[in-house]
Amino acid sequence: MTFKSKLSGLALVAAAAVAPQVASAATVVNFSATPGAGGATVSFTNTFTFSVPSAGYVSLTLSSTDTGNLTNVNFNSTYVKLNGVTVPILSRGVNELRQILLLPVSAGTQTLLVRGSSQLNGVYNGTFSFSVPEAQTWAMLIVGFMGVGAVMRRRKAAPQNVQVSYA
Repeated sequence: MTFKSKLSGLALVAAAAVAPQVASAATVVNFSATPGAGGATVSFTNTFTFSVPSAGYVSLTLSSTDTGNLTNVNFNSTYVKLNGVTVPILSRGVNELRQILLLPVSAGTQTLLVRGSSQLNGVYNGTFSFSVPEAQTWAMLIVGFMGVGAVMRRRKAAPQNVQVSYA
């Protein structure tokens, strides 16, 4: 079998693998909390649980904005955790933002723990998304590795001429 026929067959397999398919690759859940109570600043701990059907990746964004009139929410600097992993701080102050992207998870329940302090009218919001790489992505990755391997296998090392001279 010639290299051209192998390459043609590989191209045909790749085309079939990436043909349009119906896929549900991402699930997004929006959530929010109003932890303030009374008239003073209070500490809060909120726990959210999410269920994912299979192994994949989760991304989380958590934010709050102080819009005045007792609306400030401050997240504890070390205790916003998704499955025990601290969610990094992107901004603090009037606009607080925490985000973690593409954290690998296994199937089952995922737990988000949020600790902080809030004024009376404080509110925070978040988005939890779960994704699984689609079949097309895996197919393209495999075909790409096969192509690189084929090129590397066919490439011949150029002969090297070594010259030695003594003075």
